[in-house]
Amino acid sequence: MNVGDQYFRKVFVPQNALRVEEIISGGVTTTYIGDATVGTPENAPRWQIRKIVATTVDTTTTTVVYFPDAKDDYAFTWSDRASLTYL
Repeated sequence: MNVGDQYFRKVFVPQNALRVEEIISGGVTTTYIGDATVGTPENAPRWQIRKIVATTVDTTTTTVVYFPDAKDDYAFTWSDRASLTYL
């Protein structure tokens, strides 16, 4: 944006880090999505994690979203995503 002789630039600075892992096995696609503040270590218990399971049988796909312990808190570690209990 130009204003007189000055140039202003908008800079987008992401507030959150995002991690995505997708595992495809047969007719089941499991996707883990992790969200945390930028700079959060993957082993810090400050991640919100979702597990999305899409199952395809014939031509019908059913998709279900799960959270660890049925909580959408920022209280989990990304590095433990596969071993958490999802409800």
